[in-house]
Amino acid sequence: MICGRIMQILPDGLVVESGYPSLLRPEVDRTWLVPGTVIAARDPKLVEGRVPGEIAVGLVFLTDLPRSRGAKPKPKPYDFVVIQAYPAGQYAYTSVGTIQRTVRRFSCGLETAVKLNLIAEGGQTEK
Repeated sequence: MICGRIMQILPDGLVVESGYPSLLRPEVDRTWLVPGTVIAARDPKLVEGRVPGEIAVGLVFLTDLPRSRGAKPKPKPYDFVVIQAYPAGQYAYTSVGTIQRTVRRFSCGLETAVKLNLIAEGGQTEK
């Protein structure tokens, strides 16, 4: 589960600081994209579990985002996301200037996650 603040928007997806369990409350978890005006706090004592559905903690890269229908708002820096996602390997990006970071990659689609994991293992080429 990715529950966090959008830190950076990249062409392939979003860099998200995950670990905001307060976003799971009923009044804000109706949509995957939550405005940055919502009050949410990161839990500094939160430890990531190993069970499916647990909240991911730390910086992650989120790809294969749901498509917006109609005039729905697009993600902006410092908005929040609340979405179930699947592990999809690692992702390297440039955060500031020439600083390279590698973070865990998650995909909102299971099929995409499987494809990305196969590519990372060298079993298939990306199409």
